[in-house]
Amino acid sequence: MDGDFRGVHRLRCRLSVPQMENVMTDYSFWRKALQEGVVGSIVEDEPQPGFYKVKTKDGFDPVSIWYENDQPVVLRDGLEVEGDLRWEVWMRCAKRPIAHETYNQRIETGKWPSDLAAPEPTYGHNSGSVPDTEVIGDQLADVSTQASEWLAGIGNKVTTQDQADKAANFANRYAELERAAEDKRKAEKEPHLKAGRDIDEKWRPIVDRAKGDKAFMKEKITDFLIAEKAKREAKVTEGTEAVSPKAGTRGRSIALRTRTEVTCTDADALWSFYKDDKRLRSPEVCRRLMELAQIDLEAGKDVKGAKLVKVEKAA
Repeated sequence: MDGDFRGVHRLRCRLSVPQMENVMTDYSFWRKALQEGVVGSIVEDEPQPGFYKVKTKDGFDPVSIWYENDQPVVLRDGLEVEGDLRWEVWMRCAKRPIAHETYNQRIETGKWPSDLAAPEPTYGHNSGSVPDTEVIGDQLADVSTQASEWLAGIGNKVTTQDQADKAANFANRYAELERAAEDKRKAEKEPHLKAGRDIDEKWRPIVDRAKGDKAFMKEKITDFLIAEKAKREAKVTEGTEAVSPKAGTRGRSIALRTRTEVTCTDADALWSFYKDDKRLRSPEVCRRLMELAQIDLEAGKDVKGAKLVKVEKAA
């Protein structure tokens, strides 16, 4: 085993380990995974020496692995893991190699290099005297200041895994604040929305019935007005004109109203006429077309001009 690593392993576990002769010295699996992002064959009961991290409920624990007398020694957060639990830890951490320096810092300080500073408390926030907008706003400003200072310190460019981890932690912290603000907004708005919904529900049956009955009655009047209009127009002579028929003796008179509506006579011809129109290239139309294409493609249909592709994005 490399001299430096052996010392680190022993120091962190705080165990009295006698000098052993049969010690595995092959760190190639870990080095290749760390430097190239490529892992070799992962065998459950053959942990590979190196430094790793394993996921926990709230973050990660550091893992250190080495061999003595042909037997793997596995440390998780500085404590030795025994028996078959070693294989479980190994299988969970094998694809998460970390740098030697990163392991050291986590063991020595209890913090990862990517950890963010704890937010400064807002005075009075526990008493409820400070508005939630100010509490979350102050936290957001604090995180933004940290992020700006950190980015300036690394030249505004992420170039290492630790830096990428910290950038991801900032993004996750922003997401937490976004969710907190959104939850508070919804909670504050909900009583007003509920009051509005209650009012709508109370009046909707009456409004809908009145609206439906109004339309029904106007349909009955329409037939009469059309017939009456034709009768009057038939009696028009030179120098006279027909008076538009109306109905009603209270409120607004009801008369025939002319409005222009479009109706489709040939869908294929209509599409052929507009298919080259640049207005159809608007973001709204294109977005809707892509939604339809995705639905059909995922259903196994052959859609000309579109295909499903896998796109990787940070999430």
